[in-house]
Amino acid sequence: MKYIIKHKIFPVLSMELDEETGAITELAEIHAPERVPVGVPCSDNAVDRQALNTWWIERSIRASRAGLREALETLHMASPLLLLTKCYGLS
Repeated sequence: MKYIIKHKIFPVLSMELDEETGAITELAEIHAPERVPVGVPCSDNAVDRQALNTWWIERSIRASRAGLREALETLHMASPLLLLTKCYGLS
């Protein structure tokens, strides 16, 4: 599925997420390299996909969070990363 990461109202980059794992599989277009998340290398209008995946994973709810397992079971999801995908990365 295709998504756009935004910083406030500004589109930052277009990407493709794997619907089975929630991982970023492809970076389509960099709209605003100066707004790429802090800690994610970006040079010559190219973003380090592995670093961006690490940033994305760190946005998900920690496995130790109270009630997480029950929420995942109720929503029929296997991992917090998939939950992050379904709520469009909002935290």
